[in-house]
Amino acid sequence: MLDKRFIRDHPDEVRRAVREKGIDLDVDELLDLDRESRKLQHELDQKQALRKSSASGPVAANEVRRDYLRNLNIEVKTLREQLAETNEKLNALLLLTPTIPWPGAPVGPDESANVVIRTVGTPPEFGFRPLDHVELLEKRGWADFARARKVAGERAYTLISDLVLLERAVHSYALDLLRGQDFTLMSVPSLVREAALTGTGMFPAHREDIYAIPADDLYLAGTA
Repeated sequence: MLDKRFIRDHPDEVRRAVREKGIDLDVDELLDLDRESRKLQHELDQKQALRKSSASGPVAANEVRRDYLRNLNIEVKTLREQLAETNEKLNALLLLTPTIPWPGAPVGPDESANVVIRTVGTPPEFGFRPLDHVELLEKRGWADFARARKVAGERAYTLISDLVLLERAVHSYALDLLRGQDFTLMSVPSLVREAALTGTGMFPAHREDIYAIPADDLYLAGTA
């Protein structure tokens, strides 16, 4: 989620991101709600401070003072309700606000607009029809898809023998490469709270794609 201050200071960048990513979001409406939220918060803070100082005055028991405080309480309650309603609308738009794309990224409707930055090596040419990865793995006995689907459903697979070792080797290579470039390696939880998925942009748009554990109020992280 983008910080509200960043959106205030860089509205044109946010508008560009919304336009390029095809998001149905009115940035001007978001900015209006942000201004209204800050205005209501300021008014609420003033009324609360006034109520506190008035309640502790020497004539707090006076009938006029009681009526004044009663009206202040009503104003404070009204402002809180207005602020809560405004913030609810504002937060809904903030959750839709995309991150700013790299200026050099190609803009297009789908992957057909992707640009090849560089090509490493030369694709081999075969005098026969090469097998796709599923056919090759099953022929070599490196994976089992049918039995995995019985256990875990569609898109499940089981790696076997040499492919398990290859997977492990690739993981080790990736860790060594990152560590050599001054990355800090971390092993993080697989189960997270809702706030973590909201903060990383998975919620609310992709809530239906995430596995939930309602009893513990936890969710399975997307890379788990």
